Amino acid sequence: MANVPGLNTHIVPDDHRKVNLGDSTHEFKAVRAETVTADTVTAALVGDVTGNVAGTLTGGATFATSFPGTAGPTSGALSTAMSGRLCIGVVDAVYTLPAPTAGVWYTIVTGVVSAGTGLVITATSTLIQGKTTSAGTTAITDATSITNAGASDVVGDYVTIRSDGTNWWVVGQSGTYAGS
Repeated sequence: MANVPGLNTHIVPDDHRKVNLGDSTHEFKAVRAETVTADTVTAALVGDVTGNVAGTLTGGATFATSFPGTAGPTSGALSTAMSGRLCIGVVDAVYTLPAPTAGVWYTIVTGVVSAGTGLVITATSTLIQGKTTSAGTTAITDATSITNAGASDVVGDYVTIRSDGTNWWVVGQSGTYAGS
């Protein structure tokens, strides 16, 4: 088959991993790609998966981490560029959320038990919505900060917080938080 500088077509192998290209048939034992965009991928994936994956994973998977390779800060101001990062807080860490941008999210973990204030997450000009505990029925409504108090915090308590572009929403958590 002649060298084809660019192949822009749908390649659909038959049940035997073969596909007809022109007047020849080719078998695919492995496919390497820099980017895969598809409605459905049915395959055994080997190697790193970076970027956002949406949909349902059927079967098994082993992930070294579900977060970007760079950890977030242990305290301080968060930026939209840090979205998706795992932030493990130091004693009495204070995290400041940026202005809300739809889809931006962080997971913030209590990394050290505190005898003082505890872990604090603040939103300077927007509001935080959520619950005091993951199983609780007490809402945190229109808070400008949430605190995992030093009196009750446990290493590993966490909050995953996501912006809808207007507010910050607690979408996952472990531990007890109070809003103010």
